[in-house]
Amino acid sequence: ADILYHSSTQVLINIPSKLHYQAALLCSGCLHGSDTGKVMGVLNWCTLSQRREQHILNFMYKVIRNQVPSYVSSIFEEFKNPATRRTSNTEVYQIPIRSTAQFIKSPIPNAISLWNKLPKPLLEYALKFSLPAFKKESNKHYLPKRIISSTSLINLTRSQEITLNRARVDLFLKARLFAHQFTFIDSAHCSCGKPETLKHLFFKCPLCQINRHALMEEVNNNFYNKISQLTNMDDKLNFLLYGDETLSLAELSKLFIIVSNFLHDNK
Repeated sequence: ADILYHSSTQVLINIPSKLHYQAALLCSGCLHGSDTGKVMGVLNWCTLSQRREQHILNFMYKVIRNQVPSYVSSIFEEFKNPATRRTSNTEVYQIPIRSTAQFIKSPIPNAISLWNKLPKPLLEYALKFSLPAFKKESNKHYLPKRIISSTSLINLTRSQEITLNRARVDLFLKARLFAHQFTFIDSAHCSCGKPETLKHLFFKCPLCQINRHALMEEVNNNFYNKISQLTNMDDKLNFLLYGDETLSLAELSKLFIIVSNFLHDNK
């Protein structure tokens, strides 16, 4: 079904994608208008398009490994790449060079194209290992930076979870809200007169100096070995919003409670 639906018109594809986006907004607490990829990212979700592609790749794995019925494999026979018989070429199937765009978007050529676009190490991996092992590796291809500190795993209140997720997708403070033309925001600037961004709030705003000092004191008291190694604002901001993969869930909960409370009190 995914092979057929992935070749549908964009209008049809957008219908479930919009519903999926709305579900992600509900789960994450992010605002409508947040970047789709970022919203899916904070939940460790793939987009529906990525999930369809993964299912197609699993199907192609079975085709490549001759694990499909003969009536299916016969469909792919005309796309066999003769070079694979003489060399170590990993493109077992090829789409004819002079093909129309409509033909390339049709189910079988589209599936072959997706398969051939995979990194060569992953294609070689598919020829050696089982389907479950291939699925695991292909998941890494689609989610290379899985967030180990997803708020669904951390002991936060719903309010703290929403605050942190909105900051993570960077649609939380005035500068971004104003850029997205939210009607209740009449300026991109903080009360101090500077653009209200996350970096400004965490590291520069003179109006938050007392609260920021309290924040960093608490972070240093609990995570000095981590924060002291970070030398620039980008790395420090990333640590405050996402933590570190070496931290336990209890430590991550402590960090994010501190950070979300700071964000809530100074927004």
